[in-house]
Amino acid sequence: MATTKNAMTKTSAFAIALELVNQSTHPQKDEVAAKIVKELESLANKKSSPSKAQVAKQTANVGLGEVVLDFLRDNSGKSFTVTDMLKEISGLPAEITNQKLTYILRMDAVKPFISKEMVKGKAMYAYKVEE
Repeated sequence: MATTKNAMTKTSAFAIALELVNQSTHPQKDEVAAKIVKELESLANKKSSPSKAQVAKQTANVGLGEVVLDFLRDNSGKSFTVTDMLKEISGLPAEITNQKLTYILRMDAVKPFISKEMVKGKAMYAYKVEE
């Protein structure tokens, strides 16, 4: 049996258990081996994909990011705090919070187009004017 420096996964643990069961002389070793093989097949077929709810939320956030960018583009040359944007942007849902808007401003789809400046301890966001 080889030792590894990596953490043991469920699959490798079941593979070792199957090896040990096959070496065993226990009268029920065939039944135990069949259950282990079934579990290994289940692990092999297991899909790790993001939930559809998460994908829908991400899509909605990109749409909100476009609304924020449109607002900042229309008010080019002016800087706004997150709180100011929440009050002035008409296309944002009423339930959106400062934390959510800050997240949207940091998204990869939005971040390259805005500039952030700290003024008296407040983060001020503006549309980035290309020079």
